[in-house]
Amino acid sequence: MASYINDDGDLVVMLNEYSNQKCNQIMDIIADDNIKMEACNYSYNQLSNLIDYISEKAFKNKRVLNEREADFSNSIKAIALLDDKNVIEISMLDLSTEKIQWFKNNVIDSNAIVFSNCNDEAQDEITPNLSGQGVSITGGLFSGAFRVIRTTDSGRQYGFLTCGHGNAVSSVIKGFYGDTIGTVKLRKYGGSFDVSYVAMSNANNFSNTISATPYTLANTNDDLVAPTVGSNVYLNGRYSNSTSGKIVSTNYTFTYNSTVFENMTAATYSSQSGDSGGLIRTSDNNYSCKAVGIHKGTFYNYKVFTSAVKAINLWYLE
Repeated sequence: MASYINDDGDLVVMLNEYSNQKCNQIMDIIADDNIKMEACNYSYNQLSNLIDYISEKAFKNKRVLNEREADFSNSIKAIALLDDKNVIEISMLDLSTEKIQWFKNNVIDSNAIVFSNCNDEAQDEITPNLSGQGVSITGGLFSGAFRVIRTTDSGRQYGFLTCGHGNAVSSVIKGFYGDTIGTVKLRKYGGSFDVSYVAMSNANNFSNTISATPYTLANTNDDLVAPTVGSNVYLNGRYSNSTSGKIVSTNYTFTYNSTVFENMTAATYSSQSGDSGGLIRTSDNNYSCKAVGIHKGTFYNYKVFTSAVKAINLWYLE
């Protein structure tokens, strides 16, 4: 079973091994106009397992290849589970019929797979020598996402989350005017995460009032929103203010600088260098909104972020 939000804001539940007639019968029982049922060919687990299989062969355990095959293999840039389309999308650099056939012969041939062409502009969006709102370390400027509290042996510690690629544990984080606002205490880079926890030297150095807007974030763990395919999200980063887009995948896999990222979230909002670590949020409602994630960068046709729910649960933050 998979689900997504359609353009009308309805929750669409996709059921494999069910006919459209059976789905309509279930809808009649549920009797909720905001829930739709659709028949599909593959379950979420089937597609998720297929991504794991392709990732192992394409990114992790590559066999020895000749020069031509190596060029084809290296052109595989990303793998996305597109819930609303019930398929796996393979993004390849300079896609061609020859590369598609090589993939089918050497990786896997499945009707659940579609192919897309991608450019080679993958980047974590941290940029040196610029000015603007956000946070910084020596040599690079990036963004903060949202305020959190960490419970330690010495008591409750105030901090905030940002990206992990712009810093290292013990990095000193500075504010707009060059003043020290905190130190990186925790960092996770790889798998489903690109995130760091910054412990603040003063509890007032970072707030949940969203930069360049009149909005604030709701402040409890229950207010965090798990990413859902088809839902609208907004980015507030150092340079991008309230750019909007839709989530296209919650299972996006790729490699970057030899690090494998899996089960990341991919979306279509716009971003630019310096937005790394920025807040991904829901739409505004009565001057309040909810955290969805922490922006990472642009990776093969999509914008990518770490789930806020996963980041909070990783380190038992609140």
